[in-house]
Amino acid sequence: MPESVRLKIYYLCMAVSVVLSVCMFMLISRKKGVKLRDAVSIVSMGILSAFLGVMLMAKLDNAVNAYATDGLFTYQSRFRLLGSLVFPPLALLRPMKNYPYKYKDIMDYLSPGLFLSLGISKIGCAVYGCCYGEECAFGITNPITGLSHFPVQLLEVFLGVIIAIIFFFIILHGKKYVRGSIYPLGLILFCAGRFILEFFRYYEFPKQEDLFLFMNFWQIICLIGFVSGVIWLFAVLKSNKKYISTV
Repeated sequence: MPESVRLKIYYLCMAVSVVLSVCMFMLISRKKGVKLRDAVSIVSMGILSAFLGVMLMAKLDNAVNAYATDGLFTYQSRFRLLGSLVFPPLALLRPMKNYPYKYKDIMDYLSPGLFLSLGISKIGCAVYGCCYGEECAFGITNPITGLSHFPVQLLEVFLGVIIAIIFFFIILHGKKYVRGSIYPLGLILFCAGRFILEFFRYYEFPKQEDLFLFMNFWQIICLIGFVSGVIWLFAVLKSNKKYISTV
């Protein structure tokens, strides 16, 4: 498959992931009584902040790669999808005060779509051939190298999608769940899974793979995300002992 076609599929997967994410949020918000006009404005802010996040995370990743390889690594990323987990919670914190909904509830409703987007987007990575795993005999053939590599992208697809599906059904059909716990729990699960998968990722330069205390850049980000999720979840559970959602 020509590179130009693979690249189009890559961007198509990203677009499809955003559409599915929006649809999931709109369905949840409708079931939970969020007005259509409010839901549209909230999800629009979520998309814009996520898009900003993936671009800024790419710039940070590019800077780290330049440092770790003394400028020898010249590939410049445009998007790094993990940034979509960082910026929406921060960007929505202040604007949500203008809506008649709790911030913690809206983050719950956005969470399944965010993790679904992370999963579906990685299909594009697998097709294009970027972010591939270590060479192994039982992997998938990479269109860039022509070799068989560990299917780390497809496992990321599974990780994001399964988290999204579980959370979707918990929010809509779960008899009880702690309001505000969905996003930090997802952060914990996804960052833990991604941390482990990074051990199977291929890196061209040793310093990229062992940037600090055996961890690469993405493992450091995942560790920060994991700890943040634990602190966030603990705070939510502590403050919401008497407020269990039964809706």
